Amino acid sequence: MKSSRRLLIWLKPPPDRPLPAFHLGFYATIGLTLWISGKRKESLLLDRRCLPYYLPAGVSVSLAMVSIYFALDLGKVTVVTPISSTAPLFALTLSALFLRDVERVTMKIVFGACLIVAGVLLISMWR
Repeated sequence: MKSSRRLLIWLKPPPDRPLPAFHLGFYATIGLTLWISGKRKESLLLDRRCLPYYLPAGVSVSLAMVSIYFALDLGKVTVVTPISSTAPLFALTLSALFLRDVERVTMKIVFGACLIVAGVLLISMWR
């Protein structure tokens, strides 16, 4: 019982130092990926040809998440949340531009993305 309390205290990040929470999330993601790849080897086969695509994508997603956390830290949640909830519209637009041969953007998908953004806007405006 005492060791589990120590573990919980160690896992709880201090408010002024978010680094332990980052490390916990990072290593949990790595561990989960390795665990899944051990069970299904055919699903996560990577070679060097994938690196030019996955590396910039990973860096940009990481920078996007850090930017959202900084915006939430510095700004008002009621302002940041509606702005960050427009991500489906950007993803929809970019996939329509760059993935024309791979991804078909139908009116259902456009309507769904608009509903997501409208729902978040309604929730954030309802105080």
